Amino acid sequence: MKKLITSLLAAALLVSSVPALAETDKPKAAEQIYYNVYSSDWPSLNYMYESSADLCANFIDTLVEYDNYGILQPCLAESWECSEDGLTWTFHLRKGVKWMTADMEEYGADVVADDFVYSASRILDSSLTQVSKTSDILYVIKNAEAYFNGECDWEDVGVKAIDDYTLEYTLEQPVAYFESMLSYVCFMPCNREFGEEMGEDFGTSNYTYLYCGAYILTDWEPGAYRVLKRNPTYWDIDNIHIEELNETFNSEASTLSAELFKRGEIMTASLTASEAQTWLADPELSKMIRPGRAAFNYSYWYAFNYYIKAADGSYTYPEEYDPENYFLAAQNKNFRKSIFHALDRVAAMMTKVSDETSARSLMINTITPPGFATGAGEYTQTGSLAAISNTDSYNADLALEYKAKAVEELTAAGVTFPVKAPFFFVAGNTVAQDNATVLKQCFTDSFGDDFIQLDLGTYVSSLAKEVRIPKLHGFVINGWGADFGDPVNFVGQEILHDSNAYYAVNYSNIQLVAEDPADYQKELVDEFEQFTDLVNAANAIVDDTDARYEAFAKAEAYMINNSLAVPCYYDVRWCLTHVNEYTKINAMFGPCNFKYVNWETSEDAYTTAQYEEFAKAFDAAKS
Repeated sequence: MKKLITSLLAAALLVSSVPALAETDKPKAAEQIYYNVYSSDWPSLNYMYESSADLCANFIDTLVEYDNYGILQPCLAESWECSEDGLTWTFHLRKGVKWMTADMEEYGADVVADDFVYSASRILDSSLTQVSKTSDILYVIKNAEAYFNGECDWEDVGVKAIDDYTLEYTLEQPVAYFESMLSYVCFMPCNREFGEEMGEDFGTSNYTYLYCGAYILTDWEPGAYRVLKRNPTYWDIDNIHIEELNETFNSEASTLSAELFKRGEIMTASLTASEAQTWLADPELSKMIRPGRAAFNYSYWYAFNYYIKAADGSYTYPEEYDPENYFLAAQNKNFRKSIFHALDRVAAMMTKVSDETSARSLMINTITPPGFATGAGEYTQTGSLAAISNTDSYNADLALEYKAKAVEELTAAGVTFPVKAPFFFVAGNTVAQDNATVLKQCFTDSFGDDFIQLDLGTYVSSLAKEVRIPKLHGFVINGWGADFGDPVNFVGQEILHDSNAYYAVNYSNIQLVAEDPADYQKELVDEFEQFTDLVNAANAIVDDTDARYEAFAKAEAYMINNSLAVPCYYDVRWCLTHVNEYTKINAMFGPCNFKYVNWETSEDAYTTAQYEEFAKAFDAAKS
């Protein structure tokens, strides 16, 4: 068997349903088995419980999907319409889609409208031991939240099977972005008979699961290996050219991929900037390397941890970090604004790419990424957010100006300098280490060594278990990919009084501060309260997309101007690949991008020059 080493799925497909992007003389790869490794396993296959079951997109289809241009396309629904009042959506399902078992056999039932009704009822069942992590997404449906809270019967909920192939959703109020929600995991179907038989064992193995998507997980040993085989009954099988994917777990995959690519053992690999320099300096190797295509659907920002205490009131930081000192400093607006203007994000991105032009193209000045919300024009160019979106936040003079103000205010409050702020990255990851080192240097370059000291630490495998839950972090970088196409997906992650505000609950811990703020914390809490009010006011606007975007832009501008979060960059790195990424699904939200459909590949690695041709052809075709 081939060695199974790569941190990315090496999948190569011929394109038949999308326009040709660019002609090359590279020989196309034939249908075959692909081998790779993965460095982290799925917690569960249960998409009715998990919120991050991304690869389940290969096992379970949804009503709609997206093509390589990001355009909405039919999937399990062949057509649909919405009532004039925007409340009732009716979907006409594709007939003859089979439910399959892990043994590659037909289960004996087609996908029907009741499968969507059943999965919704299970996701909204608050009595289960494993209460769904995505139930709140379905609250747009009439009486869904009331049912979850035990305030009405299931018959009152707006999910109905009109007949086997007609599905109807009735909403609480018009939702302009409802179609963009439909590819998310909580809108995946589940066969009622099988789901009831499995109960809460559903998805605990590949055999407690049914499949209606492009692939079937025929073999899976968590932490060891998994095998995906093409679904022989798939409705769009002509565009599924990988016959089988064999994947083996290896926690060191990311550090080995470049060498194995060079030996011809894998088809896709990524490199750090330092590795890229080595490859670029070699006349032969340089022919195979190219800059990666940025993940424009994923936004990164820096956040402060405002609460560093355990349940018993003791500090979670080790004493050498002087936790009370940081605790006081992080609440101060001028302290945060000095950091906001001190971060040279171009320098940070130079750890991933090797030229300044590429680095600048990957900067993002807003929390919501450009191109994500365009229903009423480009959202990031709306209202007061436009000036922020068009301006680099790095400004050495402003950083020093806010430093001076912070030193004066914090000295009076008893803070001593330099303030120590712990920053953690995963051990053994050279990209993460390079980023952390550059970040530390940014503070030194902007402030000297007498204001803030970034203390670098590592965790072994789980940021959540080793750092975030124990509240050891002082300053942290977040990454977020949206579930559906509305700004609330991003700005709603940092608000108060909402247990689903992921980063407010799990990273900044501002909701813990707000429960009983000390006098010196009340200004910070008041800023978050005002931000929360702005977000909630924007989210209440459902009948005017222009007004909704304007209101969200006002909220996001307030968030950034008060440095409640610090926008950072898109993710990208140098790549070695046989795959034309411009033929992949390119959705701005949901798990569609994890589907192995419509990929084009070559027996020889694509070069940077060829990728430039692909990009030009792609942009021309898209326009």
